[in-house]
Amino acid sequence: MVSRILVNGTHFNVDEDLPHPFWSGVQSGRWEPDTFHLFDRILLPNWRFVDFGAWIGPTTLYAARKARAVDAYECDPEALRAFKRNLGVNPDLAGRVALFEHAVSDADGFLRLYSQALGNSETSIFARHERNAETIALANSFLAGARDVRAIFRDKGYAACAETLVKIDVEGAEFRIVPRLGEIIGDSRCTWCVSFHEWNLNPPDLPAEPIRAAEMIRTLSMFSGLRWFTTGLVELDKTATLEAILTRSWANHASLVFANRDLAA
Repeated sequence: MVSRILVNGTHFNVDEDLPHPFWSGVQSGRWEPDTFHLFDRILLPNWRFVDFGAWIGPTTLYAARKARAVDAYECDPEALRAFKRNLGVNPDLAGRVALFEHAVSDADGFLRLYSQALGNSETSIFARHERNAETIALANSFLAGARDVRAIFRDKGYAACAETLVKIDVEGAEFRIVPRLGEIIGDSRCTWCVSFHEWNLNPPDLPAEPIRAAEMIRTLSMFSGLRWFTTGLVELDKTATLEAILTRSWANHASLVFANRDLAA
């Protein structure tokens, strides 16, 4: 069954024969409303959107209605199956979307990825996640081919184009791939939207909290030369943000936007 999803006046189709009932949450505005509002404010018809962690397509399909082109990266085989079905029921958008069926990492090769259930939105390079103050082991795993994210940026020229929005939502792999992009980020002209999943950092023999704070600060330091914003495009004070991470008053699982210009205007 094909259903029409309408969000903020933007519509796309989904194949609801697939086992992803979360679409009702998208339609009602419960799923990542700030992300869709960010796209409304930033993406113009001449822009390109880069979706690292495209999952089953909600952000890709929404962005494809606004931008001239979308590059979508996904490696979970069940998510890819759903993504392709959803893309297939949007023939008017399919020509704008390039799908890359591999993981992104800090080197070419293979990654073992973990999930409670393949195809859900939390497939990760980490085998243990914390949810509701409980650490759980992810029971399923698979091997995926991976490409060096720095080589991807070099080949595609993402960072050099001011009319590009790069979204990184990869369930903890941001702590691996963002540092790999450090030299590129400093001189980048594109806009970045990064989701942080520090709760997925659960080393078995070390206290999690200092590890999480250290990884957050190390990763955020890659963006030190850019301006920092919330997804609502409120500019952040960098020092205050880092102090909040150190004092554990940081809003866990938050997304931030980075750019070399003022986005709040």
